Amino acid sequence: GEQPMITLEKHNMLDLTFEGALPEKAEDIVKAIEGVEGAVDHGLFIDMVYAAVTIGKDGFRTLSPFLKGVEVTDFEA
Repeated sequence: GEQPMITLEKHNMLDLTFEGALPEKAEDIVKAIEGVEGAVDHGLFIDMVYAAVTIGKDGFRTLSPFLKGVEVTDFEA
């Protein structure tokens, strides 16, 4: 957005969007963020999840290095 994001504790929050997949060495991104003075944390889930399910204008889909080619076509909440 056009306004800075501030947490309830009055910390600045930076929101980034990566086009396409993260680099093969995503750990390097984590190290770079952790090396920034004042950076408290990051939201990258490196080696922590099996898959992610996303929803967009075309419906649901899975993102996983373990489920290549598998699409979620029906989802019941």
